[in-house]
Amino acid sequence: MKYIGFVITYAPEDGINKQNYFINGTVKEDICETGCAEMFNSPRRRNLLGVIDASPSEISGDETAFLCATALEECLGLDFDATYSNFFTAVNEIAKGRAFQAGGKFVCVNTGILFFQNEYCKVYNAGDVPVYHFRDKKLKNYAGKMPKTVEREEMIDNDGEVEVKKCVKNTAPYIGFISDELVVEPYISPKIKIKNKDIFLITTQSVRDVVGEKAIAQILSNDKLKIDEKAEAIVDAAAEKNPDGNFTVQIVVAKDSVRFVGVKLGYIFTAVIVALCIVVSSMFGESINKGAQILVNSWRIIVNSFTYRDIKPDVVADPWVPLGRDEEEEDQKKKAEEEARKAKEAEEEQKRAKEEAEQQKASRPAPVQKRPSTPAQSQPAVQSKPASSNAEGNTENALEGENAQASVPAVETPVVTKPDLPPVKENDEVELPIDFN
Repeated sequence: MKYIGFVITYAPEDGINKQNYFINGTVKEDICETGCAEMFNSPRRRNLLGVIDASPSEISGDETAFLCATALEECLGLDFDATYSNFFTAVNEIAKGRAFQAGGKFVCVNTGILFFQNEYCKVYNAGDVPVYHFRDKKLKNYAGKMPKTVEREEMIDNDGEVEVKKCVKNTAPYIGFISDELVVEPYISPKIKIKNKDIFLITTQSVRDVVGEKAIAQILSNDKLKIDEKAEAIVDAAAEKNPDGNFTVQIVVAKDSVRFVGVKLGYIFTAVIVALCIVVSSMFGESINKGAQILVNSWRIIVNSFTYRDIKPDVVADPWVPLGRDEEEEDQKKKAEEEARKAKEAEEEQKRAKEEAEQQKASRPAPVQKRPSTPAQSQPAVQSKPASSNAEGNTENALEGENAQASVPAVETPVVTKPDLPPVKENDEVELPIDFN
């Protein structure tokens, strides 16, 4: 599994942040900082995460939380299931020492720890630090009550001989309880089988009390938010309701690393296959092309043998002809359509020529002066003779036409003089007569 997570801690600017966190060895070293956030991405086989909340005191709970977080670093990389007892004993001694320094004032430490090993997870909880597991839109709190008694092994001196005996010890109600007779024993959850996209959440008690588990589940159910945005949304909701509080949220999502490896292996395998194909084609390209051509031709023969295109019918049908028509009727119809088309084109041509003539006539300008009319001269009448034959009649008619043309005198065309135009000055508006000659 691969684990991706985010932690954020918040306190008011004029307050003291008495909370700290632990992410595979990373803690909030600047204990005076009111707000801090960390992002982590771990492919380790063993991962150790925790949130430590110390009660405020004059001697400052932020220092106590920091010392307890650094004590957890000694367990990093180890099997925490075998070393958790030493850690909680050390943390209890640290808290009691801070209480003595504070003049016997109350110093309490609450802690919630997640230990990931391979595909399993365990919760170790001492005090009121909720540890949630979110899967399939359901939120489950794995933090339980600390046991009242615990069985421990003790070394007893019996007349110079050291014996190891098991005895039952009472447990302290919290870490930092000042008593030598009581021991600290956290609540330990059963093994949790981790699935892909499982979310684990560690919050301080103040977050749970202010926001509520129902609102936390709604924020975790929002798939549009990234993992860090979900943690920020929970802290924002808590700070909005109680601006003077201390809030810490640590969120972790599990990703199946096999899928990432599988995708990478798939890319590598594809690249290797492509490279092999290129090498083989460059070495045996010609023979491969011939073999491929033979395979293609064989495939075509096989496919064609099972298709209808190679099945020839016994009777071939004549081309389809509409009922009630024959070839003569079709030819006559085509001729009639062709004649009608030609007639229509001729009619359109005549119409177009007529329109062009009218346009030219309308656009022709009138002459400046009219020519004087000449009186028509009388022509002598020509007596008609009876035609003896067709040839003689045609000859006489032709001669008469020539005599008639010769008898008409030629008409002289008068010369038109152009009028003198006055000189035109610049910017003068003068109407000039139009000369069409």
